Amino acid sequence: MHRATLLLQAARSVKPGEESTVEGWQYRRTAGPAAAGVPPRCSSPRSTSRGRGPRFDAECEENYAFWTWASIEVLRHTGARIEELLELTHLSLRQYEAPTGETVPLLQISPSKTDRERVIPADPDLVAVLARIIRRIKGTGERVPLLTRYDGYERVFGPPMPYLFQCPSQHRLQVISPTESASSSPSMRSGPASSTSMGHR
Repeated sequence: MHRATLLLQAARSVKPGEESTVEGWQYRRTAGPAAAGVPPRCSSPRSTSRGRGPRFDAECEENYAFWTWASIEVLRHTGARIEELLELTHLSLRQYEAPTGETVPLLQISPSKTDRERVIPADPDLVAVLARIIRRIKGTGERVPLLTRYDGYERVFGPPMPYLFQCPSQHRLQVISPTESASSSPSMRSGPASSTSMGHR
C-alpha cells in the first residue's frame, strides 16, 4: 500500500508532460480524455511512462491497495467472516465504561452463520485501522455516507446505513460486495472517472 500511495502522490504533484521519480523509477504524467457527464470533482490527471512500461491507473491502484489492506487487517484482528466484515457500519463501534472508569472500545459484529451477534473488544491496532477507514470514507465531510446494500441471499436492498467498507465504483460510492472483496475485482480497483494513471520507464 505504501508504494501505491507514493505513486498517487507523485502523479498528483506534477503537471501533464512532467516527470517524477518514485523509488528509483521515473514516471511521466499525460492528460487523458475527460469522460462525458462526470462532475469536475471526479476528474483527475492521467500519467503514463515515457518508455515502454505499461500505463496504469495510480488512483485505482491506491484504492485497491488500501481496501485490500483494510480488509486483511480487520479480518485478522476480529476473526470475522467476509460477509460479517462487509456489514460493519459506523454504528458497529461502541464504547464500554469499565467499573475502573476505563473506556473500552468495542466492535459489534452482526450475526451470520451462527445467527448470534458478537461484541468483541477492539485492541489499539484494530482501533487504528478502523479510524483510518472512517477518515477515508468521510473525506471532507463530517459524516460517513449512507448507502444501501444489496443482500444476495435475501435478494433485497437494505436501508441506508453508514457502511465502513464502501468505495468509488462507476462514478459513485458503493458498498463493497463479497465477490469484490475476495478477488482483484474491477469495482474495488475503480476510482473516479479519468482518474490518475501511470506507467514506469
